[in-house]
Amino acid sequence: MGKESIETRTTGKSWTHDDQFNYFDIAKTTSVEVPPDYTRNTVVITFGSGKLEGYFVKDHCMLGDVEDPENQLKIDMFQFGYVTKQTVFTGGFDAIVGLAYPAMAEPGVEPFFDAMMREKIL
Repeated sequence: MGKESIETRTTGKSWTHDDQFNYFDIAKTTSVEVPPDYTRNTVVITFGSGKLEGYFVKDHCMLGDVEDPENQLKIDMFQFGYVTKQTVFTGGFDAIVGLAYPAMAEPGVEPFFDAMMREKIL
């Protein structure tokens, strides 16, 4: 029997959900800001067994119940790494959301929790 999928569009993003993962589909979002190829700021994270590669984009980011606006935390136009290639882990990675302390973050990229504090939602 095949997997059931549910697609949810929230704050401009398009996610496809199956019984194990939520997948971000950059082709279906209406609000993502993708820089031109020649100005893309690339990101590579290397692990002992492989790496994640991609480039930075901006889009709305939401945590919480997609059907209940009262139970959502939203960050407008948050910058994150869109994963285009991976050679590590099982399953799929869609994005790299910075969770580091500001001093350890990629230069010019605001960590996720710092963005939440700036927006006064955390």
